[in-house]
Amino acid sequence: MQANFILGSLVALLSSMSTAQVPATDLAKPPAGAVVETRLITRHFPITFRVHDLSSCMAGKIHVLLCRRYTKGRDLFDLAWYLTRPDHPVPNFDLLHNAWEQTSWKGPKVGACSWRKILLDQVTALDWPAVLRDVEPFLEDPRDRQLLDRKLLLAELKPRQGQ
Repeated sequence: MQANFILGSLVALLSSMSTAQVPATDLAKPPAGAVVETRLITRHFPITFRVHDLSSCMAGKIHVLLCRRYTKGRDLFDLAWYLTRPDHPVPNFDLLHNAWEQTSWKGPKVGACSWRKILLDQVTALDWPAVLRDVEPFLEDPRDRQLLDRKLLLAELKPRQGQ
């Protein structure tokens, strides 16, 4: 019974949120193409979760960064986390294209060779003090603000050899 209440509350919350120009009816139908994994967590007791893989999560983050009408600093903080991982994940382009189709994306075609440049252009144009003001309330340690550095993020977005 508790799980149904939580699930119903989550659906209501997601329906009330506007992450992009998405009609509320489309929020109930996630775009196709996500890769889902089952993970076992044994920290306090064993429990399994079905989660999107890293590339699918990264695609979702890129989608909101390019489609949302306003910028959230925490999205850029998350983007920096993806870009600086030692395993260098790449977005799930199948999921990303399906998400853009669902939200009527009008921007340039994004693919393996262009996603960094398109995000670079987007980040370059941002009001960086506003980005930092937005992310500050979410930081447990105020010193973590220095991790979201504009120059470093732009350097990470520069196209790499073979990408």
